[in-house]
Amino acid sequence: MTFRKTIFSLLVMVMPGLIFHGFSQVKQHLLQGKHNKMQDSLVVRADTSVPVIITKIENYSYVIDHTNFLFRNPLNISPIYLELNQTEKRLEGFKTRLEEKGKRMNLRSINSAIILLREIAGKLAFYKRTLTNYSTQLSQSNVKVKKIIGDPTLKMQLPDSTLSEQLQDLLTEGNNLDSVQGQILGRVNLLQNHVSIALLQANDIISDMGYLSTEKKLSMWQVEEAPLFEAHPSHYNQTLKGVLQASLQRSAKIVDTYLSGKWKVLSWSFLVFVFLLAWTITNYYRLKKSDDASVSLLPVHFLSRSLVVSNVFGFLTYSPFFFANPPMSYLHAVECLRNVLLVFLLLPLLTKRARMPALVIAVLWILLASDDILLESAFGERWILFIAALSLIATCIQLLRNNKPLFVFIAESPVTKPVLAIALTFAVLSGFFNVTGRLSLAKIAGITAIQSVVLALTLKVFFSIVIEAIYCQFKVISHRRLSVMFDFDQLQARCRVITWTLAIMVWIVSVVRNLTLYDEMIKLLDNFINARRAIGSMVFTFTSIAVFVLIIWISFAFSRVINFFFGTEAMAQNKKKGKIGSLMLLIRLAIWIIGFLIGVSAAGIPMDKLSLMIGAFGVGIGFGLQNIVNNLVSGVILAFERPIQIGDSIEVGNKSGIVREIGVRSSKIENAEGAAIIIPNGDMLSQQLVNWTMHDSSRRLDFILTLPFTSDIEKIKSLIFTELKKDEGILQDPGPAVNVQEFQPNAIQMKVMWWIPDLTKAGAARSIVMQNIYEALNTAGIAFEK
Repeated sequence: MTFRKTIFSLLVMVMPGLIFHGFSQVKQHLLQGKHNKMQDSLVVRADTSVPVIITKIENYSYVIDHTNFLFRNPLNISPIYLELNQTEKRLEGFKTRLEEKGKRMNLRSINSAIILLREIAGKLAFYKRTLTNYSTQLSQSNVKVKKIIGDPTLKMQLPDSTLSEQLQDLLTEGNNLDSVQGQILGRVNLLQNHVSIALLQANDIISDMGYLSTEKKLSMWQVEEAPLFEAHPSHYNQTLKGVLQASLQRSAKIVDTYLSGKWKVLSWSFLVFVFLLAWTITNYYRLKKSDDASVSLLPVHFLSRSLVVSNVFGFLTYSPFFFANPPMSYLHAVECLRNVLLVFLLLPLLTKRARMPALVIAVLWILLASDDILLESAFGERWILFIAALSLIATCIQLLRNNKPLFVFIAESPVTKPVLAIALTFAVLSGFFNVTGRLSLAKIAGITAIQSVVLALTLKVFFSIVIEAIYCQFKVISHRRLSVMFDFDQLQARCRVITWTLAIMVWIVSVVRNLTLYDEMIKLLDNFINARRAIGSMVFTFTSIAVFVLIIWISFAFSRVINFFFGTEAMAQNKKKGKIGSLMLLIRLAIWIIGFLIGVSAAGIPMDKLSLMIGAFGVGIGFGLQNIVNNLVSGVILAFERPIQIGDSIEVGNKSGIVREIGVRSSKIENAEGAAIIIPNGDMLSQQLVNWTMHDSSRRLDFILTLPFTSDIEKIKSLIFTELKKDEGILQDPGPAVNVQEFQPNAIQMKVMWWIPDLTKAGAARSIVMQNIYEALNTAGIAFEK
């Protein structure tokens, strides 16, 4: 009992303190909450202040307007849908053909399929990139829209009704945009997935076709069919007529499919054709209307034959190069039209002995080109291929044994014999492979043999037409002042070098393509030029070296063009143009320096490596290149100081003449005998240089008269002055002078001096003056001392 009382007493004493402490804690908590609410209220007030809300309205309105612009100008994906449906059908057709007829497909059909599939894959890759970029833009825009509709500020009720309405409008537009964006993103992403699947399918078929092509190339060296003399029509599923019809239909479909996506390239090539046609027709008819048209048009053979046919022939020659890697069906279709025009243009310019072989070659091309596009083999095909090979062998042998000209009015080509020998070799191989049952190799060798001959003729005629067109242009401008800037013979020689180089390159590529080695050649070249190589610590590729060399070559070529326009004798004869030509050296140096810097930058050559090369070059200069560098530096000094100019009459040491060219290392002068004298630029500065025309072209002339001691000096001087004043070619300022030069025991020497405006006429002027003075003195009875 006592214990209970004690506990109760303690509780009574402690309870008021606990109650007071509890109330104080509750009060403190309530005060803290109120303080936090006050702070939150202050923050909300800060975020919802009028300037902040107005700024948000402006920013959000800009975002929504930009998004609406994207929707007003959306990406039109309907053509992609339509193209994708057609592409999927084509891919399904390629896949079915690969599964059902893959083993029976030949190399030509496989290569054509691979080319078309690569075109499809490239288009699908473009669609994928386009859709990805568009999807990225929509996603980024959607993120901004979601940020707008998630902003609590837009959901607040403000005292200002105008601001409240604007916030509500922004929220409504944001929700609408978010909904529309979701729908469009779904469609775009779905289409993107379909495109990606189609692209993967195309790449898979290309890979399978590539493996099949490799397998065909490995197996074609083995016996594919029965030997020719053991073959029987029952061994083949179809006749030649059926195979040919199916192949022609298939080739037409390949050409149509390939060209369906090449309208842009075709349009550009057609525009080039129209421009060249108008250019050649204009120049030809202007030349034809000239007074000496009959003589001027003598070198023009193909354009005189037919302007339109020549231009169409040229178009069919260069237009395939607008395409990267066209299928063989398209090339054969173009070549068929081109060869018809080739026969029309070339046949009248062939000798009678060469016309029949040319017609045989044309017929053989049709047979072998038709055989080349066949999808399957046939019994008749093998015999036609064999007969064509024998005919080509006989034709090549006949032409090789012929030592007489084949062309009329056209120069014989030095590569005729080598081309015929190559064609003969492939024709023999075609016949051998056909007899032994290696049909694929026989077809490849046969088309290569005939193409090597036909393409050589095509390139000869094509580049002859190009030269004729350039010739017409030069003849048209020959009466203009601009013509003095050109030397057609020199330009024609350079054009022939360029055309021969291009012709050889095109011919080699064509032969490689006919041998079905084009892809391998491209891969080999790609690996060769892009492989990383190292010399010490320097890493390089042949691509970088080729870029560097190409840019340097372009700079040198451009420099030579400048020299061609301003460094000719015709321009040196004009003093004003000669001064312009004297600045050519500075211009050429600037071109070389700029070209070198661009080449170094484009090739990716590190500047520290370049400094090492320059240092090594400096060591070489110290050992053995002093004279060359001396001449180079002297050339730069001549360019800046300009003590001589093109057309000046100078004397250097015991050499004299007219300056015709100021080069970087040496300069060229032409003496009175017409000889060209090459003088190093270092000698120009180290030896005494006399420039007779540095300020003007006038020159003083003189000669000595020896007269009797008893002569009347004043009378003689009067007669001489009278004759000098009669000559209009003598300058009167400074005027002529006659001075007593020397007294001799029995004679007086008098020196006659006068100035002429043009030193190039000094010899003739001196002779005329001496002759006139002699006749005047002789008439006056004044004798000369012996």
